Amino acid sequence: MTLLPLSQLLDCQRPPEHPVAVLGNRIYTQEAFQREVAAVAAQALAAGMGRWLLACPDAWGFLTGLFGLLQARCTVVIPPNYQPETLARLGAGAAGTLRQPERLPPGDAGPPGPIPDGTVEFWTSGSTGEAKRIAKTLSQLDAEVQVLEAAFGPRFQGGTVLGTVPHHHIYGCLFRILWPLAAGRTLALEPWGDPTRFQPLPAGGAPLALVSSPALLSRLPRLMDLDAVAPLAAVAFSSGGPLSAEDALAWRRWVPGGVVEIYGSTETGGIAWRIQTEAAEGDLWTPFADVVLAFGADGALQVASPRVGPEPLRLEDAAEPVPGGRFRLKGRLDRIVKLEEKRIALPELEACLAAHPWVQRAAVVPLEGPRASLGAVVVLTGEGRAVALAQRHRLVRGLQQHLAQRFEAVAIPKRWRILDELPFDDRGKLLPSALAALFATHAKKAAPMPTLPNILSHRSGAEEVFALDLDPGLLAFQGHFPGNPILPGVVQVDWAIRLGVIAFGPLGPFQGITQLKFLDLIHPGEALELHLTLDPDRRKLRFHFSAASGRKSTGVVVFGAAAE
Repeated sequence: MTLLPLSQLLDCQRPPEHPVAVLGNRIYTQEAFQREVAAVAAQALAAGMGRWLLACPDAWGFLTGLFGLLQARCTVVIPPNYQPETLARLGAGAAGTLRQPERLPPGDAGPPGPIPDGTVEFWTSGSTGEAKRIAKTLSQLDAEVQVLEAAFGPRFQGGTVLGTVPHHHIYGCLFRILWPLAAGRTLALEPWGDPTRFQPLPAGGAPLALVSSPALLSRLPRLMDLDAVAPLAAVAFSSGGPLSAEDALAWRRWVPGGVVEIYGSTETGGIAWRIQTEAAEGDLWTPFADVVLAFGADGALQVASPRVGPEPLRLEDAAEPVPGGRFRLKGRLDRIVKLEEKRIALPELEACLAAHPWVQRAAVVPLEGPRASLGAVVVLTGEGRAVALAQRHRLVRGLQQHLAQRFEAVAIPKRWRILDELPFDDRGKLLPSALAALFATHAKKAAPMPTLPNILSHRSGAEEVFALDLDPGLLAFQGHFPGNPILPGVVQVDWAIRLGVIAFGPLGPFQGITQLKFLDLIHPGEALELHLTLDPDRRKLRFHFSAASGRKSTGVVVFGAAAE
């Protein structure tokens, strides 16, 4: 299939029945794409041109909304997440917000034509604590697609493009949406971040393409038997952070050509790529053909390319050049960190915390461990101290819920420290090492691993609520899974029963479980609450576990009458 410029995707160069995308068993065709883009354009023209916020969680609505708004000569604003405060902030003053594109009936698509070279605004974390606007024109995005196809097009073998990363970040937007559209490849609309989606893939099936991240690539081999579907994909891409050498080499079993890692940013687009090997230079990065690199006195990488602009752009990544034009990355120079491939500005978190009436000052620091996370150090106001004295867990949970209005779950600090003053040094600097030391754990003599979590508080009312401390040393986290511990479902049910006895007394002989749902993973260090209610007549114990990010699991345990 010929690679088309993004501006020509509405032209009739492809047959109406060409499969653009697939969702389960449903195929979305070129004709449907043209028709629904026309519907969005008409909607935008009727409502008012200008800046439009594109807030479509589903990929089909996103891609038809994107091209429909561009066709109507609107500036498209793509939010970094769909949190209420984020959408309210970016949508302020916009001509409209597109959440679900309108659709026209078949045969009413309107005349296709070239798509204007409009502007698409991506938003990413800035180093000052404020979100940063990155404007890209359609022609710049098209240049990115052309570079990717030239470098990696021959690796594709005609299969569907699967994505485990969100489409509203530039990596997912390019690799899951724009590049497949331009190249005429069929893209899978549903996100494949849930490992169970890979279970039904048959061995020897179509040669898929996988667009993923280090987080999922490191976990998937532990969560399912990949050998049963090997080779999993003809080509696989990873971006958002470095893939460990161990994981990169292991994935050669399931992607024979190796995982192609992409290094870049929203500002620069793709800078370089690598496929790790066991060789001494197997960790080196190769710049894309149109990229020119320079290295600052402090080791900061500087990038120039037609896709960046006329002036070189300094990055806060340290790097060292290697003969032959390649380079080795040496780590970050600023206070933007990546957790689960999410780019998180620590100053933005601190500013949001300091805006809460309970907090006078705040500092956030990345923490090492089996699962990387953030720790928050706060100095409280008088109101905050009163809350902490009454119930510390209420304070922590309230601050986490405050942050959850603006940030995704991975950015919410899991561990907290309350101080009278932040630990500034004699130069008035707040050292990350001093902050991290506040969270250091000291080795203790070997002792039996606890089977129940620490109960931080227990309150009664319409329901019994236990605030729980999920210490990483709990027996339940050992070996489930190494490097990525999560709380097993059977343990959650066990805790509900055992704490139910504490709340209500003897419950009778166990009869069974109904309505059991596991909605999200539970990791060590999370501030967790267990909510319990008992129907004594029907002898049913209802429970749900919740955290700042929402409900984690829910179910009903049924008991029989006690023997006389």
